[in-house]
Amino acid sequence: MLFCLCSVEASALPRDDRAAVAKARAINASDLATTLAQLEDLALTTAKEAQIWQQQQTALLASLVASHTRRREAAETRKWRPLCEIQPPRECSRWRQQKGSTYCSPSMKHARVCIRGRALVDCSSTDRAMGGPGRARAATPTQTGAWGLGGAYVYMLDVGLANALAEFFAGSSVVELGAGLGCYTGWLRDDGSVTSAVGFDGAPGVTERTGGLVRQADLTEPGLTLPVANWTLCLEVAEHIPKHLEAAFLANVAKTNNRGLVLSWANQPGNGHVNNRAPAQVVERLQQLGYAEQPDVTRTLQRAATTLPWFKTTLHVFLRTSSGSVEYNGRS
Repeated sequence: MLFCLCSVEASALPRDDRAAVAKARAINASDLATTLAQLEDLALTTAKEAQIWQQQQTALLASLVASHTRRREAAETRKWRPLCEIQPPRECSRWRQQKGSTYCSPSMKHARVCIRGRALVDCSSTDRAMGGPGRARAATPTQTGAWGLGGAYVYMLDVGLANALAEFFAGSSVVELGAGLGCYTGWLRDDGSVTSAVGFDGAPGVTERTGGLVRQADLTEPGLTLPVANWTLCLEVAEHIPKHLEAAFLANVAKTNNRGLVLSWANQPGNGHVNNRAPAQVVERLQQLGYAEQPDVTRTLQRAATTLPWFKTTLHVFLRTSSGSVEYNGRS
């Protein structure tokens, strides 16, 4: 953060000012636009300049403290990752070759396997309960399509697709809508290839349960305020949205990206599937919102899915029609 200081004759800063600047440097030295030595060469020639300097210094300290707080909170968020179920395919050697995929061995190829972050964990472990007694593993659809989640509910993660998404989104920012407990958002953050990844979901209490990794938001609320990223990720969400809320939901999806969208929209039976669409219908619906499907990239990401077969047909990559074409050279 840069501040404009007037050029004046050389003199030393008052002791209190020097101590305040030193405190600011201790909080986050990299945020200071000038060093203490440089500040000592500045002079306060008038009472007005002294007042301006004091205001600037106070604002600088407040900014640095706020920045330090945000970074500490972000560090705390990074410590928590959801329990995610992965189902290794028979081609274990392929998994071992993929970046970050050390979870497959011949002895476990038919076993139920879970991870937390990038570590193997016991699938029977649970997070803090959100649901009522007797429904620990339940996911109950609500009127908006969001799920009420039991404390032991576990989302599934396709590691092959997650790796491919990290490569595809590399160097970009991502907003995930309908992020659940954050399996994909957490994966993208841990991969480190994206500039930022934030998740939103309508599940009650999801912000507290995930430590802020996923934030609670009713994605069907008209005019919902959401951050804008380069890309939006929305996997297996739209089929849960009642048809009378579809327009509001898609409007919120469309306003969260300035480049494109990776979307999967189910066309198969499932829990809470009230609004299935065939792939051709999905493409047509997104064209109405100003998106064009990118067939080559779509096929690449579809092929990358290794454990969840529906992604082979439900996944699409869309580009805003005013943004040109997408190139992708990741794994097939």
